[in-house]
Amino acid sequence: MPSVDYRHQFAYIADASSRGKSFPGLVVRIHSPQNDGLGVDVVGHVDTGAEMSVFPGEFASLIGLELLQGEPLVLNPTVGRSHDARLHDVIISHDELGRYRLKVAFMLDEVRRALLGRDFLNVLQIGLRERYQEFYVTATP
Repeated sequence: MPSVDYRHQFAYIADASSRGKSFPGLVVRIHSPQNDGLGVDVVGHVDTGAEMSVFPGEFASLIGLELLQGEPLVLNPTVGRSHDARLHDVIISHDELGRYRLKVAFMLDEVRRALLGRDFLNVLQIGLRERYQEFYVTATP
């Protein structure tokens, strides 16, 4: 069985909007690949059920992207209605974990949270310890 030596440990983040519940999350910075100077810090929920990372649409303009110029995409959650989004290339960076170029979805309708999906998890190894409200991360070998 493989063994992973994790290099980073993070505590879960308390979600103020849900009466003290917490979640595995990271504060990441998203940038446009064309302008590294334009970036926005985002609290991203680590979501192993999300195929790709998803951000509120208003973040696209904050980093210099034209939201509607992205490739159209319909996101179909396990439960609930589908959502229209646009795909854009971005750089996702974290002070300890590095920088990664990914194609992510920006939602056209209002969403409450940003999701760091399996595209982001593909470049990292992650271990969750729900009981201890912490998780561990290292770069994918």
